[in-house]
Amino acid sequence: DLARRGARFDGVVLDPPYGHDLAAASVASVAALGLTLPGAWVVAEHHIDDGFAAAFGPLQLTVAKRYGKTALALFEDTRPTELAAGP
Repeated sequence: DLARRGARFDGVVLDPPYGHDLAAASVASVAALGLTLPGAWVVAEHHIDDGFAAAFGPLQLTVAKRYGKTALALFEDTRPTELAAGP
């Protein structure tokens, strides 16, 4: 519904239930639906055993941190910020 309305965000926080690679699937969905603006960030909390690709479309993994069995993955939309202004 957000994508149909043309919603675009500067930042997205994802904290899906652990397991089943839902965090990676959530980041992939944000990228596929084009929900971020150029230069935006996406942070996903996940279990340390859940893996991530280095990129999902324009979203590039820039920081990965572990805190016990919890991990955070920070992605940045690497498209040029000039694209954010639009026509």
